[in-house]
Amino acid sequence: MQYGSVDYKRVTKIELNVEELKSVEGIQLCSSLTSLSVNVNHLSSLEPLRGLSSLRHLQVRENQLSSLSCLQDLHQLVSLRADVNRIADMKGLAPLSALRTLELQNNNISLVSPNDLLGCSSLEKLVLYRNQISAVQGLNSMSQLLHLNLGRNNLSAVEGLEGCRRLEVLIMYENKILSFPGDLIFAYFSS
Repeated sequence: MQYGSVDYKRVTKIELNVEELKSVEGIQLCSSLTSLSVNVNHLSSLEPLRGLSSLRHLQVRENQLSSLSCLQDLHQLVSLRADVNRIADMKGLAPLSALRTLELQNNNISLVSPNDLLGCSSLEKLVLYRNQISAVQGLNSMSQLLHLNLGRNNLSAVEGLEGCRRLEVLIMYENKILSFPGDLIFAYFSS
C-alpha cells in the first residue's frame, strides 16, 4: 500500500530505537519487512507483527513485553533479541524452525520446559542469562547448539544436554550448581 510518496510494501528494514513507542500498530503495511529493531521503547505487545512472514531479524530489547506467543507464525525468523523485558515463558517459540539466535536475558523466565523450543532445530545460540530459571528440560534435541548461557539463574544441576554435541560455550556462573556436569562430558566421550 502506498501513502503519499512512500510505498510501505517495499520497506525491508526499520529501526526505531530509543523512542517513546507504545505500539507498532500499522507496521503490517510493511509486508516485505525483514529486519525490525524497536529497542528501548514502551511496547507491551507485538501482536501487529503476526502477519509479517518475511521477518528474519527482530530486536525488541528493553520494552515491557510479557509474552512472545504472537511470533509463532514468523517461520523465517532467524534472530530474536528480547532481553530486559517481563517475559515469563517461551510459549510460541517452538514453531520457529529457522531461529538460530535467541537472546532472552534479564527476563522473568523460571522454567525451560520440553516443548518450549521443540521445533527450533536450527538454534545455535541461546542466552537465558539472569532469569529465575530453576530447571532446564528439553534442550537434548538442540543438536546445532553452539553457545548456551544460563548464568545468574537458580539452577542446581545441569541435565539434559546430551544431544548438544556441537556445544562450544557453556556459561553457568552464579547458579547453585552442586556438581560438575558429568553427563554432558560423558556424552561427548562415549560417542
